[in-house]
Amino acid sequence: MPLLDPHLAELLVCPLCHGALDSEETKAQLRCRDCDRVYPVRDFPIMMPAADALSNNAATSSEVN
Repeated sequence: MPLLDPHLAELLVCPLCHGALDSEETKAQLRCRDCDRVYPVRDFPIMMPAADALSNNAATSSEVN
């Protein structure tokens, strides 16, 4: 079963840089192709900009804010 509905996946972009997202199904997350931020998926995508602090990208989020 896919991580997200394919129609929803086509619409979603990174909330900070508006880059396209790749689905990483084995890790249950979405990764931005442009800025490399990671957004977890737990029943639904958690796309708040602070959500990337949950990933390994905490250092890059402080550079943008």
